[in-house]
Amino acid sequence: MLTPSFSFDLQQKQLKDKLGADWQLVIDWPSFEKGTNDATATSDAAKSDRWRLPQCVYERYCEPIGREMAAMDADTAEAVNEVVTEKKIVISLDPETVDARYSVKVGKTIDVLVQQDRLSGEYPYSSTTTITAVIEKTL
Repeated sequence: MLTPSFSFDLQQKQLKDKLGADWQLVIDWPSFEKGTNDATATSDAAKSDRWRLPQCVYERYCEPIGREMAAMDADTAEAVNEVVTEKKIVISLDPETVDARYSVKVGKTIDVLVQQDRLSGEYPYSSTTTITAVIEKTL
């Protein structure tokens, strides 16, 4: 169940306030559809979590990512703007199996790839696996 205080617009605002008006938080819903659909999913865990998909994505990923972006220091924000040319954070379901709840990749976009077997896991699971930590290691 979504919390009454949830607002995707708030996470968008937090991102834009910190990194700039051209930034977007994007949810790749087609990847979640494919990865949780009974006909196309390869993970029984992902199929069983389909009913709570909005909660998993909005509460467990969008909200904490928004808070993290709002707390990002100015130097890191400046470096992110220089490196990430498409100005997007994209949350998608990762069809590959890795030993983590999610992975973060920094390139033209910042990709948060949610592990299909651990869809109900929360972001972040450690201080070393945040977007900020990955960016600091990358730059």
